[in-house]
Amino acid sequence: MARGPATLAYDLHTPLFVANIHRETLTGERRSRASSSHGYVIRITGPLDIDRFRTLPRHEAIAAITQAWVDRWAAGVEDHPEDWHMLQPIFLEDLDLDRLRDVPADVLARVRDKALGSDACADCDTRERSVGA
Repeated sequence: MARGPATLAYDLHTPLFVANIHRETLTGERRSRASSSHGYVIRITGPLDIDRFRTLPRHEAIAAITQAWVDRWAAGVEDHPEDWHMLQPIFLEDLDLDRLRDVPADVLARVRDKALGSDACADCDTRERSVGA
């Protein structure tokens, strides 16, 4: 998950809010005014209490803040899973391998195998080489 929101909130001492967006069916006057059968609902929650993480080392605090905002965001996704979308393509060439340092080796192997085929690079050390190697 993206660490950017947590990093900015932590480093800049700014509040961190979480937004979820979902579609809703419009009826009656609302449908007439909108000239559309559907509208969008934006639910903003927060701010998250960033200060409670300041006793941790920076990298641990950012990981914990990230988990906190993801937990809150995930609740919105659970409420409206039909409206969740991955908003950017994922390409192995663009993968930041440093973000994988805490991922178990067997999970990295499955990602590599899925990307390259199950027989590809069976002897590769996934921690020293790129996922696509």
